[in-house]
Amino acid sequence: MLDAGHWQNQYSLSLDLYELSASVSSFQGDTATLQNCLNQIKANVKSFDDSLTSSSLLVKLLGASSKYDEAIGNCLSVLSTLGEDFPQDISLSIVLNELAIIQTTLKNITVEQVTLLPPMTNNSKLNALKVSNHSFEDILEYAN
Repeated sequence: MLDAGHWQNQYSLSLDLYELSASVSSFQGDTATLQNCLNQIKANVKSFDDSLTSSSLLVKLLGASSKYDEAIGNCLSVLSTLGEDFPQDISLSIVLNELAIIQTTLKNITVEQVTLLPPMTNNSKLNALKVSNHSFEDILEYAN
């Protein structure tokens, strides 16, 4: 129902419809339609922020296709663009060390203190949290 120049004339509607179609295709396991929607979004997206949903869906597609290294690489690339850099070679010892540092840092902080913190307003950090949460969750789901 969209006209021939819908990506130029109805950008927001086109992006919303293609993201919705990609999401539904993901839930249905229709990888061909999902890939087609993602390709259309990638070819026509106007900003990096507009590509975040499709990037998360691509990670889901790669995970469902057992392409875990590619899925992780894609996720890390998006996070890097958002200003969150991770080591290229992540080992169990690095993860355990980082978790110990976080545990020590949070040891004396109560849940009440956390709830009193002001809401986060940094869009890059918020987007990084969304991408990492959804993407790594999807990768782990398919890997198990």
